[in-house]
Amino acid sequence: MKTILIVDDELSILKMLSDYLKSKYQIVTAINGQTALKFIKEKKPDLMIVDWMLPDIEGPEIVTRVRNFSDSKDIPILMLTAKGEESDKIKGFSSGVDDFLVKPFLLSELDARIHSLMRRSGIGSTDQISLGELFLDDDNHEFQIHNKPVKLTKNEFRLMKLLIKKPGKTFSREEIVNKVWETNMEISDRAVDVAISRLRKLLVDNNSDRLETIRGVGYRLNK
Repeated sequence: MKTILIVDDELSILKMLSDYLKSKYQIVTAINGQTALKFIKEKKPDLMIVDWMLPDIEGPEIVTRVRNFSDSKDIPILMLTAKGEESDKIKGFSSGVDDFLVKPFLLSELDARIHSLMRRSGIGSTDQISLGELFLDDDNHEFQIHNKPVKLTKNEFRLMKLLIKKPGKTFSREEIVNKVWETNMEISDRAVDVAISRLRKLLVDNNSDRLETIRGVGYRLNK
């Protein structure tokens, strides 16, 4: 499990972010810059989330120091800030920040930014796939919607994996049969429709409405 260090002096924000991310990542928190820098010297996290305004060291200064550590200079860093002006972003990027998230923000957007940073940095697991509120861990055969574990049958899991790996792509019934079912028996179009219907109900029951039917063509997950 990847480790994320969250640095923020507001305990309510630390708890909110930790509670949201802890099902996917090992979370370590720090309420000031000194504590964060001490942790980084002892153990390198896979990613950092740093608030701009801290009581002892400003976020950009923390980032500059981290970039000067030989063992941690390549850590992906996401900065949380209420400063949305262009000059502030330039200052942040100059210090070595990889991405910004301006407050207030959606937790789903935070999740997407984290996933993107890890993928760009080459440290994200190819067995873990996120799409908005959806999260699939192929290695552990786990599927979550809005961070809530959802049980899928073997074929439902393989179907979701097929769809989530290529959001926006429409798969025909024939493609779904060939890629999902592990059998030499002939699978009818009706069997595919039933599987899709069951999967759609699971999604809708958990407040997700991404599964779309393209009439006469097939099925897809919307981006």
